[in-house]
Amino acid sequence: RLTAGGAKEVEHLLELKKADVEASGKSYDGNYYLWDHKFYDRLMIEKEYSIDETKVADYFPITSTISGMLKIFEELLGLVFVELKDADRDALSPTGKGQDIV
Repeated sequence: RLTAGGAKEVEHLLELKKADVEASGKSYDGNYYLWDHKFYDRLMIEKEYSIDETKVADYFPITSTISGMLKIFEELLGLVFVELKDADRDALSPTGKGQDIV
């Protein structure tokens, strides 16, 4: 059941890519690469559903979203996440500066 819908969506994404590439004055090779997907999928969502991802992101503050995701991973996968502070981060950093570690 999903195959037909997926094929239809890929066709639509190919059409979007073709229009975009030709609008920029380049020749379209007919291929849809893995690295094309995020761009053209976002373009399709913006055009067809009038969804602005930046406005949606306003409802999901990064700090609470990451914290919530980590809690889910802890419960589902039995993981434990511990925030490293100052000296511990410094010890792990190749430069000795903990702020280098993201």
